[in-house]
Amino acid sequence: MKFLTGRYRWGIDPDYKFKISSFLSFWRSPGLMGSPGNIGYFGLISYFLFDQEEKYKKKKIFAITLAIVGFVRSVYLVLVIYWILKFLLTKKNLKIIKLALPYILPIILVVGFFLYNKGILDLHSIFMRFEHWANDITVSFNVIFGGGIGLVGGAARGQGFLATLDNYWLLMLISVGLIGIISMILFFYEKVANNNNKYILFGFLVAGLFITLSQGISFLVLFPLLFLKKEINDNC
Repeated sequence: MKFLTGRYRWGIDPDYKFKISSFLSFWRSPGLMGSPGNIGYFGLISYFLFDQEEKYKKKKIFAITLAIVGFVRSVYLVLVIYWILKFLLTKKNLKIIKLALPYILPIILVVGFFLYNKGILDLHSIFMRFEHWANDITVSFNVIFGGGIGLVGGAARGQGFLATLDNYWLLMLISVGLIGIISMILFFYEKVANNNNKYILFGFLVAGLFITLSQGISFLVLFPLLFLKKEINDNC
């Protein structure tokens, strides 16, 4: 920040839009990408794209490293869900899990307690979100049809709820209602029904409960690439 702007400022710089924040004892500096979330999701989706292409599989370590050092919990959530589903839904692994389950559960509890004490699984920010959603949203909308599109989120103009919702599904509910949400889920399901992208998608859908995914430029640019079908030209 100091090198590019000539000054250091905690939080969001009003002119250059750098955002400096912290996760536990780590500072998060996203440089020109705008926010730590953009760094994390850039690395996360790059990891998934590399993993799907044999030519780039060996290089996915760089992408996953970037995703991890972004220190964004919703990114970790997507990764954990993806890895767990990919492991659990393999028939060979299911047999192993059944045998190991009595030993796995105590380990999960111990690790979870340790992470909670270290602040990684701190629920304070979640409770803050609940309070934020319950008390701060003043936009009128219809649960079935929405009707508040363009009136919520950081990009809202004029009269509306300008603060970040930190909940993609609440944003969609206000904007396009339950009909829009169901239509979107059916669209995604059709795209991933027959491949491993359904594990990736499910991770993103869960993470959307705690972050407004579509407000990150990295997500908007890279996420659609996961659903493009490759066509091989034998003449190339």
